Amino acid sequence: MSQVMLDTGADSTAQAGWQALLRAWDAIASAGQGPATLFLDEAAVRRLIAGEASCPALRLPDALRALALAQGCLQVVLPHQGFASFCNPGRLTTLLGAALTPQIGGASLRVLVLAHAVSEQPAGSVVLPAALAALSEGLVHWMEGARRRVPDYFSKRPLVLPFSGGQGPGLHLLEPAALLDCVRHAAPALPPGCHLLHAPALGSGALLLRELALALDIPVAEASCAADTLSELLEESLQQTRQRWQLGQEALLDGQAFDRTVVCGSTPSAWSAAWQAHLDALRQSHLAATAPVARRWAHLPGMRLESIDGAPLRAWRLGEGPQTVLLLNAFGLSLDVWSELALALSPHCSVLALEARDDAAVAAEALSSTYYDSEDSWAQYLQSVRQLLALRQTGPLHLLSWCGGAKFALDLARALPQDVASLCLLAPSYAGVDCGAGGDSSFETSLNTMCRLVQRTPAAADSMARSMLALLKRGDGAADDPQRLWSLPDAHTAHWLHEPYVSADRMRQYSRQLVNFRAHAVSLPPAVEPLAQPCLLIMGDSDTATCAERARAMGAVTSQTLQLGLRAAGHYLIHQDAALVARLLRAFLREGLQLEITDARLRRFTPAEEALVSGEL
Repeated sequence: MSQVMLDTGADSTAQAGWQALLRAWDAIASAGQGPATLFLDEAAVRRLIAGEASCPALRLPDALRALALAQGCLQVVLPHQGFASFCNPGRLTTLLGAALTPQIGGASLRVLVLAHAVSEQPAGSVVLPAALAALSEGLVHWMEGARRRVPDYFSKRPLVLPFSGGQGPGLHLLEPAALLDCVRHAAPALPPGCHLLHAPALGSGALLLRELALALDIPVAEASCAADTLSELLEESLQQTRQRWQLGQEALLDGQAFDRTVVCGSTPSAWSAAWQAHLDALRQSHLAATAPVARRWAHLPGMRLESIDGAPLRAWRLGEGPQTVLLLNAFGLSLDVWSELALALSPHCSVLALEARDDAAVAAEALSSTYYDSEDSWAQYLQSVRQLLALRQTGPLHLLSWCGGAKFALDLARALPQDVASLCLLAPSYAGVDCGAGGDSSFETSLNTMCRLVQRTPAAADSMARSMLALLKRGDGAADDPQRLWSLPDAHTAHWLHEPYVSADRMRQYSRQLVNFRAHAVSLPPAVEPLAQPCLLIMGDSDTATCAERARAMGAVTSQTLQLGLRAAGHYLIHQDAALVARLLRAFLREGLQLEITDARLRRFTPAEEALVSGEL
């Protein structure tokens, strides 16, 4: 699988340290202090390497050129990520010499490469640098993710630290004052050439992970214990953050022929006080934490319920963004399952969801009747969307479906080709569809068997409902299997999935909906032309509720499909991974199928892999 990339915001935040460094040096230079020094950012270095010697950043201001001539030397400071993948220090020095020597005459050239990112926070700050905060956030996400799914998970098994020997890679971050001092005082003593400036280690990745775990009251096992998926995810998260924020002494740099290597700063960690305060805050938050609360859709801040004149359904609306995202839910479940994702999208989009008029009034006694409650459900839904578009002038719709909502999404895109701009299908279920690849999952098969029995024998609804509840609560043993942990729903939201089975009446209604859902045929090529709208498909690699092979094969329904797999995500990624899904969708709306991401959990199914599946159609 090839990796794909998405901007997570780290780049812009990492640039804050570089910009702060430039401002501090400008103050020094304005006071007439320090050696003649030119700072080149990553973009300027890339342009230099590409042969653009006329890059404006390489044209020295008169004052800087005069200072270099007077001092007999010009220092050039640049970040390593600007050149490490393209050329070695010797070539870099040659290129800089060709561009700068005509401007500085006989003055020598000293190149200083920064091995790591520059913190935006000074030493002694009470605020943790963004890079370390991101490191902590990524690691805590996985530890708390295990606990959300199985609250007593760590009472049964301690956390196994990743990395052989329990050490892991070192973490480095340049402190602004120490770096300025080095550039101003230590670097001028270096001979002409290309030199590497790096920070002392903050500590090993395993040490920081251990400290975070203990702050969350998570027991830690010796590193010699057998690793599991959680420890692998923690290692990947640490390595990804380390690379993303340039916290590592990269092997590529270690092997380069730098003339000298200089350590900037003597203290092991300039932010030890801030890190300790961060750990204390985590510890206090954990001690004070109450059980997580499942958000209610109707109570989300800013949520509005609007009628649609002349339509059988009504619309929930959240947010006022320029693009309109229409949610298509799994039948039989409340809109509560969308709460986290809708909140993440609402600052940027207008989020819509349609609901049957009587749903709110009967919510305590019956299931949602929006989808598949009768043979007219699809016609009523289509009529309501058309009326909404005519009355509200919402502009083109971007469809976002989960589970069984995928069938409505595909039909809506075909019925309204001018009004639907794109589709995003999350963990789609195509139960009952024969597309020549895959088939019903064991869960879909069991559910179909039970619901058809209830349809034939309504009196069996009570016993079937109790059987399904027992099956869901047991999780088929997944709670006791660390490798299957990620297929589970969060414990505090599991009741959403129990809604169809809490009574015999609900079981009968759900059985009727499931039979109608399975009878909903999806038009497939070559009988029809593929849909023209771009489509983003996201499947959790740990999804045991649906069939990934069939979902990927159904990508042939659209002519433009980007298929992504999300590691350590199950069927419930719409709320368990709401932040990541929201970022993906926003990037998809902005950039289309060319979106790029850096999250190591995401993998793109290559065209060859997609053809192996969709070709069977």
